[in-house]
Amino acid sequence: MQSQPAALCLICALAPVLACGDNDPKPDAEHEDPAEHACEHTGESGDAVSAGAERDASAPEIELGDDPYTVALRDGEPGYVRIEVDEDTPVLLFASAANVVTSLYHEDEEEEIDGAGANEFCDDDIPEHFDLDLHEPGTYYLQLGPSALDEVWILVTEAEGHSH
Repeated sequence: MQSQPAALCLICALAPVLACGDNDPKPDAEHEDPAEHACEHTGESGDAVSAGAERDASAPEIELGDDPYTVALRDGEPGYVRIEVDEDTPVLLFASAANVVTSLYHEDEEEEIDGAGANEFCDDDIPEHFDLDLHEPGTYYLQLGPSALDEVWILVTEAEGHSH
């Protein structure tokens, strides 16, 4: 009779291990924090675009995703890139230099934008990131510069899975 309680204790101890199934979260890229993922791409230049002179359809589009962009900045003047969204979309914007992303516009209205500081996983490579709530469908414009830099590396990705 004493072996039954011991067997029951063994089963209880092994139950969490044996209960692994398809519903358990897996530590894969699908569940990786976007801030960590951004660090993995800092060595990539990504697509090269030149910031547009106007805040209109001529500004190059930056797509949300896992791929970075290297944006050529306008000499001593602000430049613009645009982001298109179909619904309320929280995003993270990572930049290789601080104080280059200076404003955010939805259509013609300036939105509140505050830098959230350096990326905690690779602060030397990404000294500034922003938590942006692109709360309405439409076109958003990032103002880059004016800056003394010639270019800036940026990555804009959905914020799902990111925590502070």
